Amino acid sequence: MLRLSPTKVNKFLFCRMAYYWNYECNLRPKAVSFPLQVGSVVHDLSHEYQLGRLTSEYIANLPELVRQKYKDQDNALDVALEAARLFKGFLNSCDDGKLRFISSELPLQYQVDEWNVLLYGKPDAWARTEDGRLWKYETKTTAKIDAAYLNGLKRGLQSSFYDYLTEKLMEEKVAGTIHNLIVKTKVPQYVRTFSQSSQKAIHRMLRCVEGVAADIHKCMETKRWYPSCNCFLYNKECEYKMLCEHDSKRTREEFYTPYHEVVEEEKEVDEA
Repeated sequence: MLRLSPTKVNKFLFCRMAYYWNYECNLRPKAVSFPLQVGSVVHDLSHEYQLGRLTSEYIANLPELVRQKYKDQDNALDVALEAARLFKGFLNSCDDGKLRFISSELPLQYQVDEWNVLLYGKPDAWARTEDGRLWKYETKTTAKIDAAYLNGLKRGLQSSFYDYLTEKLMEEKVAGTIHNLIVKTKVPQYVRTFSQSSQKAIHRMLRCVEGVAADIHKCMETKRWYPSCNCFLYNKECEYKMLCEHDSKRTREEFYTPYHEVVEEEKEVDEA
């Protein structure tokens, strides 16, 4: 059965060949940029914080944790210091005292038999506000923030995808998403926005995912994948452009790492 997450759907919409290299050939680029490393470590810090496990010992050991995470790169100390600096600023700027965290990074799965698809995802966390409403809680790092970026967060595929999974599996209407934005400017900015859940956005997302699932099934059946030739996203070259131009054993071994997707079992939400 085909397994689809928001990341997979967006990758296919961007370029079918990029999806093929990533999810059918199971290849990932060896090099990970400094901003992506920092964003990933900030995400790890946020996870530990939501679980109440963010201690001084964890912070002190952060460079070693980064080295373990990115074994082929030698800038672990710089990544750890920058991530810790950004997250400390976030904690000082955003008050979570009135939020009650329910769970952090809980994997969700929901099977849609008529599409022959298993939808899955792992939101950063869920929290309840003082009025008892349930919210998704997301922390993101970005180089800049503008109206287009905010609209993408509030009405993008990922937000609606997780709204749908939450309502199906928790059997409770989700109020929306709390987005915590860490803007990596010279003097970091910290922005918190609340976006309401939208049934219209959910229905639009479902139509999109249904079409993507049908197209992927067709590509897998015919074994025909083709590039979009739109090789730039957010002013960055597609990480799989090199393979599209010259696929060889040497290219794969030198610049990409084989991997196997880890399938996480669905778990119950503990609200105690």
